[in-house]
Amino acid sequence: MDHTSKERVLVHLYLRRFEEGWDGGVSHQEMISRECGVGRTHVPRVIKPLLAEDLIKEALGRAPGHLRRIKVYSLTREGELKASRIVEDLESRRVVWEGPAEEKLDEPLTDALRHINDALGGSRSIKMPDLMRLTGGQVSWADVLDIADSRVEEGGLEIPPGWEVLEGPARPGTFIGREEEVREVHSLIAGSAHTILSGEKGMGKRTLIAHIAQVKGLKVMWLRRDPNANGLSIKVRAPDLIAILEDAGQSILSRLMDEDTEIADPRDDTWPEKMRSALLVRIVDAEVENGSYVLKGLGRDDFMGRCVGLGMGRELSEGYHRASKGSPGSIAYLLSLDRSELEGIVSGEDPIFHLILGMRRI
Repeated sequence: MDHTSKERVLVHLYLRRFEEGWDGGVSHQEMISRECGVGRTHVPRVIKPLLAEDLIKEALGRAPGHLRRIKVYSLTREGELKASRIVEDLESRRVVWEGPAEEKLDEPLTDALRHINDALGGSRSIKMPDLMRLTGGQVSWADVLDIADSRVEEGGLEIPPGWEVLEGPARPGTFIGREEEVREVHSLIAGSAHTILSGEKGMGKRTLIAHIAQVKGLKVMWLRRDPNANGLSIKVRAPDLIAILEDAGQSILSRLMDEDTEIADPRDDTWPEKMRSALLVRIVDAEVENGSYVLKGLGRDDFMGRCVGLGMGRELSEGYHRASKGSPGSIAYLLSLDRSELEGIVSGEDPIFHLILGMRRI
């Protein structure tokens, strides 16, 4: 459906405009974050232009469950008119969605919303702004569960201090004519627990990751370092892939060019286990030779752990790490081998592989 965060906020406030029990508004920032799919620290950035355009109003008021007065929000007259037009357009649309039994359904949005909530069984539910978050023309049951889980009041992931949750690209794109590039980058990421994707600004690195995630059905969490962020709890499904937008891009790329330098995985024991076990790609804006992507990664311990897990001894694993400079593609190569080929490497019966190690390159 492809709607902006601002449009989702307008629809959210429109659907709540007659909500009782509030003083001065009908929603607050925490609710906007949860019900509109906007990162908690990103909410003020979405609200600011809506206030400037006089589409919403802000007041210090009271919300149910809050003892103190907090910032609350509601629509202005102009905002209500604009939101009503968006809702009218949405109600005229059809939604193609996949039910829990993989049945394919094509029906008006209001019917789809009602039937989806019936299938969820009442313990969880979604609303119109939730469907506005989905793109790509077809809604899978995994999408439905992901959004329904994000609305659960209790639980959630604890984002570690020093990190800000961001929104990913609104339009992942189709990448027509770049299918080979998509396959290559996905293979490298899937074969690694820690990858760095470098390229000139504007090349579409984030869009590429979002596209791969959409095609492969991966849940992505987008993060950026923020020393002022105190950490927060968000109600989302554990991510399959974490994408970190790095600010010190050229510095990281320079370190990558040094074959003896290892780039450590930034996750430590302050990160929840569900976030430490996800795939990780760090997206770096930096000038690279010929303007192409540079994809590297895997710290020494992680790389060697993968090799040992595949049956390679520590000495052989260490040599492979040195020779490949921790390339995630090297792990992807091992994973592509059948059992007999892998046993040949482990036993030393593959002379080419061991010759490569002696030459210290792949």
